[in-house]
Formats: sequence, structure tokens, C-alpha cells
Amino acid sequence: MTPEEIRVIIEAAVKKTAGMSYLQFTLLAAITSAASFFGAYFQEKAKSTVTKRDIGEITRKIEEVKRELEQRDRIVSKKYELKYNACLNMLRILDARLSCTMTTDNKENPIHVDRQNVTSEEVRQCHNALLLTINTPEINTLFMNVMLGQSKHPLKDLNQIRRLVRKELGFGDDFHLDNDRTWFASQPNENS
Repeated sequence: MTPEEIRVIIEAAVKKTAGMSYLQFTLLAAITSAASFFGAYFQEKAKSTVTKRDIGEITRKIEEVKRELEQRDRIVSKKYELKYNACLNMLRILDARLSCTMTTDNKENPIHVDRQNVTSEEVRQCHNALLLTINTPEINTLFMNVMLGQSKHPLKDLNQIRRLVRKELGFGDDFHLDNDRTWFASQPNENS
């Protein structure tokens, strides 16, 4: 369509309107176009604002979940560290206890034992740490039996405690420990 044809159509439309002049009609058309444009513009702007707000909210929630997970990881890591240290300390204390009570090996042969000493305070601290950190009650039961001299086979119980500790710490429980070679009574003299 040519500009002249458009002008003719607009003039015809203006003549049919209720007494509107060409200028009024053009102004009305311009205002209507502008309102339509700005309406669409503001609608898109509102969507954009909502989207930005939604993205901001989602980002805040993601950061909050991330902080919570990091905090849980720190707690889990610290709990594991405490459990690990409690279990190793228990094994050290059991070694000391056995060094004071063992006089024969599993075959009733006399043995020379290098003695270790631990204090009652160390034993109580270890017992408390075990009670607070381990999930396997049998570890504590066996520990108490050996410590109180109620174990009929302390070296076998020591092996069982080691198996349970391996499982408790996530190292697996399929490790074979030889009951006849489970414990060092003394360090052989290097000069002999």
C-alpha cells in the first residue's frame, strides 16, 4: 500500500467517526498505540521483576541449604574425628591393661611383657568418649570386660574389639586377625 492509499483510508475512517478531525484521530491512534506498547512493556517489565525476585529468592534458599550442608559436614567430620580418637585411645588403654595382666600367651607359654601404665582418669575419659561416640554397644561391653578382668579370653576379645572398631569406623569387618599373633607383649631386643 502506498502512503497515499493509507491517507485516503484514514480520511474515510475519520469522516465516519463522530465528528473527529484528522488530527484528533491521529492523536487517538498514537495514544492507543503508545498505550498498547507501554502496556506490553510494563507487563514484560513486571515479569522480569518477578523473575529477578524469584531468582533472588531461589539463590538465597540455595545458599541457605549450602550453609546447612556445610555445617552438617563439619559436624559429621568432627563426630568421626572424636569417634576415631576414642577408639584408638581405647586400644592404647587395652594394650596397657593387657601389659599389666598377661603372663602367658594363648598357648599358656610364659611371656615377658613390657609394662605400660595408664591412669584411672585416662580410662574414665576413654570410657566416656566411647559412650558418646560409638554406635556399637558391644565395643564398650568388651572393653569393660577386659578392663575389669572379666574376660576369659582377653586376646580374642581384643581381636573382636578391633574387628568391631574397623566396622564402626567404616574400614570394613572382613579383616582377618590371627588370635595367636594379636598382641605384642614386648619388643624384641635389637642387639640380640
